Amino acid sequence: MDWKLSFSDDVPRVAIFVSKFGHCLYDLLARWRAGQLGCDVVAIVSNWPDHADTARHFGVPYHEFPVTAETRARQEQGALEVLTELRVDVVVLARYMQILGDALIGAFRHKIINIHHSFLPAFKGGRPYAQALRAHLTGRVLVYGHKTVVFD
Repeated sequence: MDWKLSFSDDVPRVAIFVSKFGHCLYDLLARWRAGQLGCDVVAIVSNWPDHADTARHFGVPYHEFPVTAETRARQEQGALEVLTELRVDVVVLARYMQILGDALIGAFRHKIINIHHSFLPAFKGGRPYAQALRAHLTGRVLVYGHKTVVFD
């Protein structure tokens, strides 16, 4: 059995991973700024340049690691180095549209939270939000990321 004792005044250091669409990122940052999240957001990591202005607005360092099939391992290693340097405790995937590799998952075992739409897998393929809206469904789900379930 694995266990950990933490005190309630310990504030976890969080990195938020995001891809092209930033609505989940912005919602988290607004709630953090309002004092609704008991954490310290120390980094935003993305495979796109799109959210650098948002990060700057909230005063959070932005780290861009463009991912292609050829660069995936190297870019993930770069992101892992940033997370290690910043002493990140928890990674939140806020609609991050990349599958994480074994190194990152191994380094953050039981410390990755994936936030995505709760209607998966009912609406597979492209544009699941549009499919769900046509079916009059809305909602969110939180999934702890691990080797077999890290997708968005």
